[in-house]
Amino acid sequence: MRNFFLLLILPIFLISCASNEAGPLINDDLNVVSLDQENRSGTTPVISNDEQNIISVGPNSGNTNSINAPKKKVWGLFLGPGINRTIGHAVAVRAIHEKEIKFNMISGTGLGAVVAAYLAMELTPEVIEWKFHKFFLKIKNKRPYSTEWLTQVKKSLLADFENLQIQSTKLTLIIPVYSYSDNKIEYARRGNLKEKILENLQLEKAKGKYISVLTNKSVSFQKLRELGMQVIVSIDALSGKVKFLKQEDFLIGIFGKLAAAKSESTADFNFKLPSSGFSLDSIDELPEYLRATYLYMQTNSKDLAIEFQKMRIE
Repeated sequence: MRNFFLLLILPIFLISCASNEAGPLINDDLNVVSLDQENRSGTTPVISNDEQNIISVGPNSGNTNSINAPKKKVWGLFLGPGINRTIGHAVAVRAIHEKEIKFNMISGTGLGAVVAAYLAMELTPEVIEWKFHKFFLKIKNKRPYSTEWLTQVKKSLLADFENLQIQSTKLTLIIPVYSYSDNKIEYARRGNLKEKILENLQLEKAKGKYISVLTNKSVSFQKLRELGMQVIVSIDALSGKVKFLKQEDFLIGIFGKLAAAKSESTADFNFKLPSSGFSLDSIDELPEYLRATYLYMQTNSKDLAIEFQKMRIE
């Protein structure tokens, strides 16, 4: 009788052990999470920025109950540069959020990297817009990328990132920076956030040689996919039109090249914000620019919303 009882209990015990295997997954809020050794006792999964957990998403293949369950897509947002027009990113994301679209991973270049960092910290678009308004008041009549301009960037926009690490943001953040030694763009996922953004913004190295992520190579959407973005939404504030109130031959050359550049790979959804005559170094036409940006995103993000909802219920 005892042997019969042991034979009955043993299969149940083995099945129970197998079902407790843990693996990386995505929670209902579409945040990348993982179950590590310390969390296998039944505690809540923790958010992880480890590369393995970013790339390996979806149900755990070791769990027989979820083998046929669909994987939730990792949605990525990329924000391009645009100097003062960058404030349009905040308005565009507000319109996207109103359609209940959420992002897991965020990246950006130029001041777009600043907006990306704020979003990764889960600041609301309204707060980000307010911070840029304060910044504009302090840099009025200052030449973009001048010493005085960069000083105000550090004081007004980057003060919130003091002693903050990229990997500590609430959403996964990627900051492209140019590597002088390797002559290529690196995609930073760790390190001091403020320092990496300043590297991203850098236009001058030494002896008049201008080179950075903004001036040499285009950011690769294919690389962002390799790092975990499965669906990429790109927002372009330059929109192919570069205009300055003051004569800025050097900056016109840089941002004109950026506006005309074609990436080696493409995003899944591309939005070119309307310039509405808004100069990259001006705030005079700001209300009209923000209004046009919001209306543009409200109208043109309908397909994006449909695709997002479809992927959530597949």
